[in-house]
Amino acid sequence: MKFAFKCLLTVTFLLTLSLAALACSKGSPVNKVKLVEIALTDESYAFGVDKNQPELLPKVNELITKIKDDGTFDQIYERYFGGGTPQPVVSAKPDSAKEQLVVATNAAFEPFEYMEGDK
Repeated sequence: MKFAFKCLLTVTFLLTLSLAALACSKGSPVNKVKLVEIALTDESYAFGVDKNQPELLPKVNELITKIKDDGTFDQIYERYFGGGTPQPVVSAKPDSAKEQLVVATNAAFEPFEYMEGDK
């Protein structure tokens, strides 16, 4: 069960990272999105990198290696899926001077998403 949560956390993190990287890439429009249906009971997960942006793959792999090596991945896992306490996050203010990726969520799915006051 612990391994499944680590896999889910990894997939969520990598998808967010991939979307952020795509949003920040200038002159590289995303031509189409393909939904791949995955049975949520399967323990196999994956993510993809746009074949038109192959420079993203080594960057993502480098980040994964770094957070595994320096213990960041285990800290994140412990905080959200082990015995730790999740810490609330305050949303960044919109800034028209920067390119920003705006993400929205329905925070009604504890323990993955929830609200504590306005955080």
